[in-house]
Order: sequence, then structure tokens, then C-alpha cells
Amino acid sequence: MRHVLWSSLVAASVLAAPLSAATYYVPSPDTGGVASVQTTLEIANTSAVSGQISLQFVPTGGNGSAAAGSSGAGFAANRTVTYDATRLIPGTGLLRLVTNGVALGDAALYLNSKSENAAWSLPVARPNSTFAAKANAYIMDLRRNADGATNVEIMNVSPNASSCTVQLFDPAGTAIQPALQVAIQPLSSAISRDVLGAAHVTQMLGGSAQVTCTEEFFTYGTFVSPSFAKFRLIPAFAALPAPPGKAAVVNMPGLFFTSTAANGALVVPLPLTPGLAYRRVSIDFDMNLKDFTPLFTGVVGMFHAGGPRFGKTLYFGFNIRGNKGRVLADLGQATLEAAVKRSVTLTQRTNYHVKIIYDTAQRGTLFYITNASTGKVVLDALAGVFNPLLEDTGSAPVQFGLPGVADQAYFPPTGWKFSNLHVVAVP
Repeated sequence: MRHVLWSSLVAASVLAAPLSAATYYVPSPDTGGVASVQTTLEIANTSAVSGQISLQFVPTGGNGSAAAGSSGAGFAANRTVTYDATRLIPGTGLLRLVTNGVALGDAALYLNSKSENAAWSLPVARPNSTFAAKANAYIMDLRRNADGATNVEIMNVSPNASSCTVQLFDPAGTAIQPALQVAIQPLSSAISRDVLGAAHVTQMLGGSAQVTCTEEFFTYGTFVSPSFAKFRLIPAFAALPAPPGKAAVVNMPGLFFTSTAANGALVVPLPLTPGLAYRRVSIDFDMNLKDFTPLFTGVVGMFHAGGPRFGKTLYFGFNIRGNKGRVLADLGQATLEAAVKRSVTLTQRTNYHVKIIYDTAQRGTLFYITNASTGKVVLDALAGVFNPLLEDTGSAPVQFGLPGVADQAYFPPTGWKFSNLHVVAVP
């Protein structure tokens, strides 16, 4: 059962039985001044007894061991709640969440503007996912250019004050001196803004950072920009990424699918190695739009068998509402309704080139459309990854179109033509 908003929680001051406690640190990152930021948590009690949580916000630079006050609530047995925690988060910092008998599921950061939005899965510090004192954490693909700059954010999950070092490297792996020094209060966070600029680098793509601290910590990167569409959340790794493995490739040159009333969808299986995790899939194809449908037109999606949504795990589903000049990309989160929405200009009986990149390592999904005749960019939308395990669990297809009308809102692309498919999946 899905329940929404804090008012739906069931107060429980007395637990039915002693339950195990766990502590999570949910970051509230720097978004570069983007307005209307919403943090949503999914919290599940799958046990037969009630459980509790408490939440305490610590602003960046504050002392978490001295922070006053917290909010809390209880959960009835066998209940999952999605909770808008935005009202507890006045700015950058961390939300310390202590659970007793319940588990924190997914966390999502929603960035919204009047006409655009996207969702990013927050890099939450969970039990057994933090970095030990003096361990190294690696943040890849740092950049500084006209669009914006990369921050490195660090959470100190220790009751002691911590001293951290951020060593930067250029794309060739050469250290950039001097290393940056960051002091962090107990149970608190710090933001090193524009780390490349702080190291006197004016422009760079593909840099990296090695972060280490004197106490247990958690870290991640953000790319912040005056343009909301350029924002990114960048995960940290415990080891440098291994070289890519052998790619699985699909090539279907020329016309490979025309959606009709009798045959509205085409399923293209990907030749993935079963059980092997893939870090990146890129999908390129051309499409010719015929007539717009009454509401949304289902264009393309990628999924694998098994999961919480109709027995599938959806990586993305891309839809066009042509008569309103809008696109909707479902990011496959089962309960948080994470999606990308953009205003676009699309014309019937016109050829477009579509590129979609699903990158589990960098936790990013790119939707990119150009006019095939003029090369003009129609859509450039970046959002997060909510299903980072990309693998073949018995089937792993890309599907074009829809076999029928879904929810009275999503229609097959009848008459639309799809050509020149090129898919590359890299483990």
C-alpha cells in the first residue's frame, strides 16, 4: 500500500518489540541557486510490528552533535510511505535520519522550475556504504566550462571533527597542486565549491578527485550551473573504474519499424551477457513523426524482466505529447514518480535523430533530439538514474512504440517510422 505525505504516518510512541536501529545521512546539496527543490524519501516498514524514525537537519558548517530538536513519527506494520522532507530542509546540509525497525528505501531530489523538471537519486550515506577514515573516495568527470563548475561535497559521519583532503587530477591523471584542505564539524557537512577554479584551473573536462578524511565520511560531486538543465549529481567510488569490457552491439540500418494499428510496438532484445552488469547503454535512431496522438505518444523504453512495476524494471520510458509541445520521460522509480518534463518544438511529418544514454556509473540519463535536416537541437535533457543495476535477467529489450493504448493517455505511434538503430552496451 502506498501512502503519501507526512500526515499519513501513524504515530507510535511505544514499540511493540525491541527493534534494530540504523542511521542514514541524506544530503541536501548545493543546486546552484535553483528554486523549488524538493527532497522525497521512501520509508518502508516490512515487519509485523510498528517502527519509528527521527529526522534532524544539520546545516552545512554546523555542529551535528550540538544540533537541537528533531522531528519523528511512527510506522504501522507492513507500511511504505513516501515522505516530502522539504519543509525540514532550509538549505544545504544533511538530514540525519535514525530508523528503528523500518528501512530507508530510495531518496529522490527533485529540481523543478515553472516549465521544466527532472529527478536525481540522492547519494545517501547508508550503513555499510560510507568510507572509512583514511580511505580514498574517487569522483570522476569533473568539469569547469561556460555552463558551470563542479563542487565536491563531504559529509562527516563521525562524532569527531574531521580534516579532509581533496586531491584533483587532470584527464591524463596528473595531480593538480595544491590539494584542497577541508575541515568539517562533527556529524556535519562541507562544500568545496568550484574545486577546479579553486585550484586555478580555468577550463577542464574529464578531471577527477581523490577524497580522503581523518574520520569516517561520505562524499559526492555536483555540477552546478545557472541553467537548471545542466545540473548533475556525481557519485563517488571506492576504487577507480575498471577498463570497459566487450560491448554488446545492435545495428539495424535503414527502416526497421513502422508502427501500425495492427502492430503498434517492436521489441528489440539486447544481446547482453546474462548476469553481467553493464555500466552504459547508448541508443541512437532516426524517427519520422506522422500524426500526433490525442495525448502522449509512446516512443521508446528500455527494461528488464522482473521488478516492482508489472513484473518489470523500467530504466526509462520516453513519450511525446506533440500537440502540446511537451516530452515526458519516466525514469522508472516505482513509487516516487520521478520523471523528466520539457517543453519542445516538434513538427509532424519531420525527421528527427534521437540519442538516449543510460549511464549507471555516472548515475545519469541523457535524452537528446536533433532535427535530422537542420541539425538544430530540439531537446537536451539530463536527469538521474534510479535503477543502477543494468543487466539481463532473462530478457533485456528496448521497445519501440506501444502494443495498445495505456491508461487512456499513452498511445502507439501509429504511422511513425523508425530507422537506423544503433545500440552499444558497455560492461
